[in-house]
Amino acid sequence: MYNIVSRCIRVGDIMPNPQRGVSIIVAITPDKIVYRRGKSEINYPFSAMRQTYQAFKGKTVSTGDLRKFLPEIYTSQKSGHSCNAPFFLMVMTACGLTNGPIQGRGHAFYPYYIELKDDDIVQQPEIQQDTQTQEESTAPEKN
Repeated sequence: MYNIVSRCIRVGDIMPNPQRGVSIIVAITPDKIVYRRGKSEINYPFSAMRQTYQAFKGKTVSTGDLRKFLPEIYTSQKSGHSCNAPFFLMVMTACGLTNGPIQGRGHAFYPYYIELKDDDIVQQPEIQQDTQTQEESTAPEKN
């Protein structure tokens, strides 16, 4: 997932959340993506992102489905963070791994959801060819 996400999302990117507010990308390492939501910095492991993609590829998946699937990642009540569920939808959409935009209203009876593409691009654990870490920097962006 690192190789895929690091090609379409960059440190400093501001990603609008479906309901309100934004998530700001703080760091991308081979192990995780770190984003700021409000005043909180949240670590989201690529291993969980890969596992989630594999489980739901080719299917419609909602934030409620994610919370049931990996509560330790997608719910605050189980040591995870509830922001990770909509963030997964946002990342998948930003990286072109969905068949359309995020749908839904973010309510218990009509949660946010996406339809994941049935791609095999994320099937194997990745071999890290470029293990450089993207971190917040004041250096000018290279083209």
